[in-house]
Amino acid sequence: MEKIWGGTKLLKTYSLEEKYNNIGEVWLLSAVKDHESKVANGFLAGNNLSELSEIYMGDLLGDAVFDKFGHDFPLLFKILDTSDWLSVQVHPDDILAKKKHNLLNGKTEMWYVMEGGEKAEIISGFNTITDRIKVQNTIQNNTLQELLQSYKTQKGDLFFTPSGMVHAIGPDVTLAEIQQSSDVTYRLWDWDRTDANGKKRDLHIEAALDALKYEFEKGGKLEYPIPKNGSSNMVSESQFTTNLIQLDKNMLLEKDIFPIDSFIAYLCTEGSANIRSSSTSDSLVKGELILIPAVMDEIQIVAAESCTILETYII
Repeated sequence: MEKIWGGTKLLKTYSLEEKYNNIGEVWLLSAVKDHESKVANGFLAGNNLSELSEIYMGDLLGDAVFDKFGHDFPLLFKILDTSDWLSVQVHPDDILAKKKHNLLNGKTEMWYVMEGGEKAEIISGFNTITDRIKVQNTIQNNTLQELLQSYKTQKGDLFFTPSGMVHAIGPDVTLAEIQQSSDVTYRLWDWDRTDANGKKRDLHIEAALDALKYEFEKGGKLEYPIPKNGSSNMVSESQFTTNLIQLDKNMLLEKDIFPIDSFIAYLCTEGSANIRSSSTSDSLVKGELILIPAVMDEIQIVAAESCTILETYII
């Protein structure tokens, strides 16, 4: 997807230089209406994710996940690349998303920074306890930035953004985003910029003020253990669990995945690996994602070169 703030790094990653001027977002795994991912290989090639969820139900999603979400695949996986600031924005929680949009869930998300240049910066949360009136006044006075917590960012940084937390991604950042399956965003402020036609993007100030959580809360920039030829936990929340896998070339990691009772998504952020089961083997390179059905028992991850992989499921 081209964006007003999109960068050019992903054009080369996905060999799309001739088709787009920039790519702001690549949706790697999605069941959002009109943006459903399709199976790339095997006898199900060409079928979309929503169709698979309807056919295979708990075998694909996991019995507990299917009981909770039905046929609706609950997560959305993206890679973002920026040349400019995204809007200062917020996402609704599950209750507000149901009330305002009749949607199953809101949008809690995490970011893993794959690359961060000299200007790389991320806004995550307020820098003080505030309230609706104060935020509204700063928007009117064009001083909202004074309330925002900003971080210089670099490769390997982790940010967790629960629904209701104000946030924005700055320029010169490439990151992996894992989120609840939702495309609802409320813009508080868009840096007073205009598009090529001199038009400003729409803001959603009242909706955003309804969605914001004004107190300090869990989230923002998080620390996590760095694994050595293994796996370590990054985020464990009701919406999703994500672990970081790092392997040196030719190292092997065996995974007993059946007890998880959930689909597992493996998103490669650096290097390459092979994902093996008793019946198949598939390569996974930087910028790609493999979806493992919940019904599978065991897999092996073999590093074709030094690699970093995000492992995500729901428990």
